[in-house]
Amino acid sequence: MSGTKPGGFTIIATLSLVIFLLGLLGVLIINATQLNNHIKENLQVTVFFDIGLQDKQAHSISDSIQRLPFVNEGKFVSSEDAVFNFKNEIGEDFVEVLGDNPLPASLEITLNQEFTDEVSLMRLERELAGGKGILEVSYPRNVFQQIDENRRAISLWLIALSIILVSIAAVLMSNTIRILIYSDRFLIRNQQLIGATEKFIMKPYKRKALFWTLISFVIGVLLLVSTIWMFFSWLNASMDLNMRAIGYHFTENWYQYILMLFLLLIGGSVVIYVSTHLATRKYLNLDSDNLYN
Repeated sequence: MSGTKPGGFTIIATLSLVIFLLGLLGVLIINATQLNNHIKENLQVTVFFDIGLQDKQAHSISDSIQRLPFVNEGKFVSSEDAVFNFKNEIGEDFVEVLGDNPLPASLEITLNQEFTDEVSLMRLERELAGGKGILEVSYPRNVFQQIDENRRAISLWLIALSIILVSIAAVLMSNTIRILIYSDRFLIRNQQLIGATEKFIMKPYKRKALFWTLISFVIGVLLLVSTIWMFFSWLNASMDLNMRAIGYHFTENWYQYILMLFLLLIGGSVVIYVSTHLATRKYLNLDSDNLYN
């Protein structure tokens, strides 16, 4: 089973391309998840306190809310600050017209990522809205729902595409391996005739398959890293990106990328190992009359 056989190059090229494409999909999934989490963590939930509640009392309730585990950051807005902000937005002093301040104090909070799913938000809203001194809990419900829907849709499409790529690669590699082993079918039969065990006959083929996997993995990762580097270099040249922030992102999330590469290596090894095992067994069980077919 010489390494110079064209089939070996075919398998390496096929598996390298699949690892490269799956790596790109993995990077997209990781960054899409990070982007969704970032957007969610920066969306505000506003807790309005009862109208007429003293700012001191509202501030006390605000402090107790900010100590809850779902709160990432909080900012208390007194009724006077609410009037000031509203006056700056509309450009008029409506308090002089109305004679009193109708705006309640409020608390603007951002949430920890694990509490931004739809179920957690609904539970959070019920718990806060039922609290003493709280008038209303407001947040962009549609935005949260749309983010979740987009994330699920993107994940499903990427997973489906990954399955298709793996299936195509498995079929191509299996057929190529069968062609390679077909040329050795007489050698395999001679080994059987002198008493060689199935494990002994399969060993060199499986070893070669794992070698192909390693070479393919290295090529695929080099293609992936080169593509990402060229993409961000092009964006930096055309849009003047903050490359330090991008580098920090990859450094901060290194474990996710290492896990992705590890899964690609294991997955590639399993696919090519199983393909080799099945193709070799076919000729181990082949009748002598069919060796020339």
